[in-house]
Amino acid sequence: MAPFDREGALKRAEKALRQGRVDAAIEEYQGILVAQPRDWNSANALGDLFVRSGQLDKGVEQYTRIADHLAEEGFYPKASALYKKILKVKPTEEYALIRSGDVASKLGLLADAKSAYQTVADRRRKLGNVRGAAEMAVRLGTVDPEDFDARYAAARAARELGDTETALRELRAAALGFEEKARLEEARAAYRDILELEPDDEDARARVLAANIASGEFTSAFALATSSDELRQVAAALESAGRHAEVLAVWGRIADLDPDDVEARVRVVRGYLANNDAASARRHLTP
Repeated sequence: MAPFDREGALKRAEKALRQGRVDAAIEEYQGILVAQPRDWNSANALGDLFVRSGQLDKGVEQYTRIADHLAEEGFYPKASALYKKILKVKPTEEYALIRSGDVASKLGLLADAKSAYQTVADRRRKLGNVRGAAEMAVRLGTVDPEDFDARYAAARAARELGDTETALRELRAAALGFEEKARLEEARAAYRDILELEPDDEDARARVLAANIASGEFTSAFALATSSDELRQVAAALESAGRHAEVLAVWGRIADLDPDDVEARVRVVRGYLANNDAASARRHLTP
């Protein structure tokens, strides 16, 4: 079998183009690619001819093949140029938008990557594709490790998707980042979200407890406290705030947690006696 005559096919394609026979040129290039699928120059030329003849989808298909190959080989700038070429032809081509974002991220062009992903997310949201928009929010959160707002949004989106592992990872990163930037309310919100997903996370619970005490949210702090030491912190904060009526309940819980805690019993008994409630005081006395 004679070898494929690529040069002959190219000459025939060029002649057809000079004669204005675009369809004939397309057939020649298609024949080249059947014989040599990885002839990327011919694939690009074929894509241009498809676009020229108004066959946009077929043109985009050729450009995409080339761009994906370039990206896989690590030629990111060239791949980026091809994806941009696709988007000039079809600005709403979602695959090209996502891949252009991926390549921009590889090149360190974080703003371009975010813009591409956000465009897809907005479009999906507009079309009512809530799950698809959430998927893009997760991808947005992976672009810039220092963008803690994006990572927090990614965590919430991952939670909507049922991806607890990703949600927890991004929540912990966002919480620590917010703390480093002294954005304490955002940090507390992130730790609260962690607790909702993983109630046994002692670090998150302790941080939320400390934040609640510092901000005077004593009811929430009381609900979170689990040890005598933590309850003592709540009691001390209540006393400092002059909320003496609420301190008694805290000391009562401490006494219930540790029946051998004499100090707690004494405080509870004295509190009830000060309120003229001898019956309740008696329940906390031992022989």
